Amino acid sequence: MSARAAARFLPRRMLPALLARSGPRVRGLAGEALAERYLATKRYRILARNWRGSRGELDLVCSLNRLLVFVEVKTRTSRSALSFGSLDAVHRAKRAHILKCAGEYQAQNALRLRRLGLHEMRFDALAVEIPLRRGAPVIIEHWPGAFPAAPT
Repeated sequence: MSARAAARFLPRRMLPALLARSGPRVRGLAGEALAERYLATKRYRILARNWRGSRGELDLVCSLNRLLVFVEVKTRTSRSALSFGSLDAVHRAKRAHILKCAGEYQAQNALRLRRLGLHEMRFDALAVEIPLRRGAPVIIEHWPGAFPAAPT
């Protein structure tokens, strides 16, 4: 079972056992699936998951009301979350990369975005901490508008 399927369908108490034996890619997919579930409860509509263009990948592309939202997801396990500075992990170079990918996404999906009435955009960061200890809660931190739409 993939990490994305595990995060969607397995009870949260079973995630630590799966993730303790997996690598960073599996943990990242599990974190993105949990982030997607979280955003859906906040009325975000998921437009694309792990969208790949020639310039790279966007974790989640969503809409919220009339706003196009690009979400960068950072996943940590309790073991690696000594200081939970996932917002710091979205550094200047990463932001520039996300901006380029977002521009490519908008160019490729211009007609669809116009039909949906999505003219404004925002860049969010979302941190998911998955505990390796059974019964401990998953911690999700969301930073709407984590960085501006222009490079700094």
